[in-house]
Amino acid sequence: MSSFQPEYASAARRRIRNLTRALALLAMLVGPLISRAEQTASVNAARPILTRAEQVRELSPAEANRGYPVHLRAIVTFVDDFALFVQDSSAGIGVIASGLSRNINPGQLVELEGTTECPDFAPQVNNARVRVVGATSMPLPKRVSFELLASTKEDSQWAEVEGIVHAVVRDEIPIPPAVDVSPAVVVAVTGGRLLARVPWMHEAEAARLVDSRVRVRGAAGAFYNQKNEWAGARFFVPNRAQFEVLDPPPAEPFAIPL
Repeated sequence: MSSFQPEYASAARRRIRNLTRALALLAMLVGPLISRAEQTASVNAARPILTRAEQVRELSPAEANRGYPVHLRAIVTFVDDFALFVQDSSAGIGVIASGLSRNINPGQLVELEGTTECPDFAPQVNNARVRVVGATSMPLPKRVSFELLASTKEDSQWAEVEGIVHAVVRDEIPIPPAVDVSPAVVVAVTGGRLLARVPWMHEAEAARLVDSRVRVRGAAGAFYNQKNEWAGARFFVPNRAQFEVLDPPPAEPFAIPL
């Protein structure tokens, strides 16, 4: 037995050295992962979940682009194939979520989760997952002036205006890599004009509304220039019930007072 002891001790020392090297290598590999996990946990701890629409609206563009997590329970005020607007008891907010128009309707109560972003002049919710939890009534609209719309303070809010239909146009909203195209009517209100987007209305029907006085309810929005500066008011009108003709156009257009 004595002749095998030195060989046994040498093999044991080799195994210890190999184990030590393996543990050192494992520490080198796992250490950065633990560090990154700790950093991620620290970042998440510094980004509380926003549970009210007004919290999103109050973010600065830089803060919104940090991607705060959002969890809202709110009423859908407008929806199309690219996005929707929702409103809770605190405020309204725009939400980017494609392919929802077949499953979600205005007036439904939803829960949504997403992250904040600010791609233009106003914060919004991106990458949203939306779940219908019930049905409810639309919020009471706020009567707004053109000056208030121009201030952007009412962006994404459920609002109401009255005015005269002046023209029918095609409204195009770039949503890379696509463009969202919809019929729209130009409504003259006191102080200016706004674009009422009516995706549910045929252009021929909209043309018959020229010179009529209307009451329009929708999610207040805007269009803006390449510098992300406000360039005009836009209303997102969800359905026919929110577009009321108060006075039809006159039979004789030239009989309209100047």
